Amino acid sequence: MSLEGLTESQIKQLAAGMQQLLQSPDAETRRGAQRLLKKVDPKLTFPEIEQEEALQSALKPVIEDTQKLRTELQEKEFKQRVAAEHARVQARGFKVEDVQKFMTDRGIVNFDTAMNVMDMEQRLAAPTPESIAGNYDMPTDQKDIFKNPAQWARKTAHNIINELQARKRA
Repeated sequence: MSLEGLTESQIKQLAAGMQQLLQSPDAETRRGAQRLLKKVDPKLTFPEIEQEEALQSALKPVIEDTQKLRTELQEKEFKQRVAAEHARVQARGFKVEDVQKFMTDRGIVNFDTAMNVMDMEQRLAAPTPESIAGNYDMPTDQKDIFKNPAQWARKTAHNIINELQARKRA
């Protein structure tokens, strides 16, 4: 953009606007204007920009090393947590691969939950004692069943409950 075709008042407005940007109390606005001017004319020097660039170039290796160390530390902590989880799985007598496969198949995200479910599924239910279960035969006289099934079912249920209660008392 050339100033040749502009009036004196337009030139003053541009100068005032640029002056306002360069003296802005907002550091970001001020530095942005300085960077734009430096981009147009690389010979211009602004101490504020040059100090910032020097500081950034000096700190860049330190920041990169810090990020690298942080990443390594996070990876190490993750591996330690995984190893601790695997040790707990093995301590409970499971194979890590089996538990992980079970977790994947069932959509379980917690090792303890997966091991508890696996344990429950593998455990056999205790047999029901004969004293509670009893030995019931199918009815031989089925004409009452067909006459009124609801009444027959209610009567049979009451008889069974009474029989169970009697066994408990005995």
